[in-house]
Amino acid sequence: MLTTRRATFFGYVSAVSSIFSLQLGPALAAASMSSLLWRPLWIGIVLLLLAIPLISILAASSARRRLPAPAAGEEDALIPRRPSPSLKTTTTRRFRTTLALMANPTHNFLLLMSVFFFASLASSDTKLLPLYISKRFGWRFASVGYLLSVKAVFNFVFLSCVVPWFLRRRQRRHRAPSSYRTHTPPAPAASADEADPRSRSQSRSRSRVRSEMLHTEARRHAGENAANAHICLVLSVLGALAIALSPTISALVLALLFYALGIALPMFTYSLLKAPGMGLEHQQREDASGMQLFSAVMLVRTVGTLFGAFGMPGLWVAALGAGTWALGLPYAASAACYALAALILTRIEV
Repeated sequence: MLTTRRATFFGYVSAVSSIFSLQLGPALAAASMSSLLWRPLWIGIVLLLLAIPLISILAASSARRRLPAPAAGEEDALIPRRPSPSLKTTTTRRFRTTLALMANPTHNFLLLMSVFFFASLASSDTKLLPLYISKRFGWRFASVGYLLSVKAVFNFVFLSCVVPWFLRRRQRRHRAPSSYRTHTPPAPAASADEADPRSRSQSRSRSRVRSEMLHTEARRHAGENAANAHICLVLSVLGALAIALSPTISALVLALLFYALGIALPMFTYSLLKAPGMGLEHQQREDASGMQLFSAVMLVRTVGTLFGAFGMPGLWVAALGAGTWALGLPYAASAACYALAALILTRIEV
């Protein structure tokens, strides 16, 4: 349960960060560079400087929460503490574990990593929205910035209100039938000689039934997350195609809002990381491949983003050379990447 909540939290963080980095960031840059060309750069430097003390505060508060409360009369006692490992040691250990995970993955994990890669590659088209809208519809960068700010607000409201409401409603719907479970009647009293073997047999039987129920529940949740992720990918495909083919600015606004419905994709794909069959081929335990799964995902997503960082601008330059009719080429390529990710997702066995 803790790992599932952690995966959902990672999905929330990823989706919210995409709103600020891929949508609100270009919107702020487009609106601020109209008065001064270097203003977006200085705003970015100031934001990075503000992030440094915030990270220090988070690290200090986390360390305080991990420290155990001292017992009565032990406040002044010198408690020997094990020295914390250095940054180099921790980084090296995690890097080796991540490499071991990616060197011996399961079939489902490979497919899910492919989904993450193509989804990250496809999402790189968002950074081209200011250029695309300005070139195709003749808008100034300041006006484009306002439009993208509205889209970012819509994405944030959709992600913080609509998606949690949908998830809570789904949990209540599946929790209702569980209240009608049948209970096994108590076994008749046995003699002293038969009590101990029978109790051990009943305990093993209950443990086996409980394990099967938990496995069935995990597979059901994985199937629901895979279905929701597939819906988000389909919405992203249709939204990217609508952006590429929008004839007017009104149609483009509707296409942007439709494209925004796929923003919840990381929530469901991250949750699939803890589905049965993910992780190491010979190490399926949670303590063996817990955070390394998320590390591998971040590595794959970074690689996909780097490919998109030079792939999408290359397509944009090719579209500029071909003419106005080809300006939607990057978004057509993005739709193809999302469609490929949706096809790969259907191959995952949950």
